[in-house]
Amino acid sequence: MKNFDQEIIFIYNAKSDVFSVVSDFAHKIFSPSTYPCSLCQLTHGHVGVNKKWASFLETIPYNKRFLHKDEALEVNIDLLNKPLPIILVKKNTGELYTLLNASELGQLTSVDDLIERIKHLLNK
Repeated sequence: MKNFDQEIIFIYNAKSDVFSVVSDFAHKIFSPSTYPCSLCQLTHGHVGVNKKWASFLETIPYNKRFLHKDEALEVNIDLLNKPLPIILVKKNTGELYTLLNASELGQLTSVDDLIERIKHLLNK
C-alpha cells in the first residue's frame, strides 16, 4: 500500500456525547437492523472495537483519525451533502477525497468485506 503521509478519516454516523453513546449501545443490541451507522456495525461489537479491525488498522501505513459526526465540523471537515458514515482520505495538499461513501459502506456485510474493500482501494 502506498503512504504519502496521507490520513484516513473515519466519520461515524453517531454523536460523541455520553447520552448518544449509551443510546447507540442499546440501539445496536435491541434493533441492529435500524441502526444508522453501518461503519459502527462493521467495526465495533457490543463492547468495543472488533479485534480483526483493530489488527488491520495497525497494518496500514496511513495516519488515522476517527470522528463522530459532531466532531467533524470541529476539525473543519465539510460534510455538506455527504451522508454518513463515510471514510475519507486527506492528501498531503489538504485535499479530501471519498474512499467509501455511506451507500458503499451500507452494502458491506462483514468486517472482512470492509477490510478487503479498503485494501483494494488503497492499492489503486
